[in-house]
Amino acid sequence: MKRSIDIKKVRFYLWVGLGYFFLGVFSIVGKYPDRFFSVLFNNVWGVLYLIVANFTLFEYAVPFVLKRRKSIINNILLGILIFWAYLILYSYGSYVWRQTGILLHIYASLKQFDSLGHLLENQMGYSVGSGVLFGISRHVYNYIKLTQAGQCPLWHQQARL
Repeated sequence: MKRSIDIKKVRFYLWVGLGYFFLGVFSIVGKYPDRFFSVLFNNVWGVLYLIVANFTLFEYAVPFVLKRRKSIINNILLGILIFWAYLILYSYGSYVWRQTGILLHIYASLKQFDSLGHLLENQMGYSVGSGVLFGISRHVYNYIKLTQAGQCPLWHQQARL
């Protein structure tokens, strides 16, 4: 029986999520030094959502968009649609996740925002930052795996000669 989710990939995303967790804690704890445990639980709650969102983005959505089709226009239109959907997930999805955490008394609201737009900007910055970190980390990880397997790009092999 074939597994639908590769455990090594899940471990990789958990490790990158742990790194993003520490980045978030170190950056926010300076603003709220007296609320250390609130910052800690807020980041745990936020990173759990982002690990799942980034895993589905990079392991399912991106390969689906890059799959060969009859016309490249289909890939472009599908890519725009999926990009828009993930922007919604990164903004409104993380907002709903935050509100769920507040209702469950897991997430503590550290700052009161003037409007929903400012709150969404804050959530969007945190989420998109994770997408950049996860994307770069995944690219480097896959490149290292290809290099170790002896399938590195031609320009890298010529540089060794």
